[in-house]
Amino acid sequence: MKRVMKSLKEYVDSFVMVFGIVSMVVLLFTTPTWLIWNHIISPKFEIPTFTFWEMFFTLLMFKITFPEKTIIKKDY
Repeated sequence: MKRVMKSLKEYVDSFVMVFGIVSMVVLLFTTPTWLIWNHIISPKFEIPTFTFWEMFFTLLMFKITFPEKTIIKKDY
């Protein structure tokens, strides 16, 4: 029984850790753009504001549609 509980605790701890890391990535990825849009750009140009999740999925769509490709060409 102790072995089963220890295994279950490890699974729960792993899930909580992964969930926490994913949550922090989402916050760090979305919050700066969301705040700049809603507090600077939107009032200045009188355009609609975004909710947090609208901004997240918009940024995600842009990242998928236009991936960052850095090609360095070295001329020797």
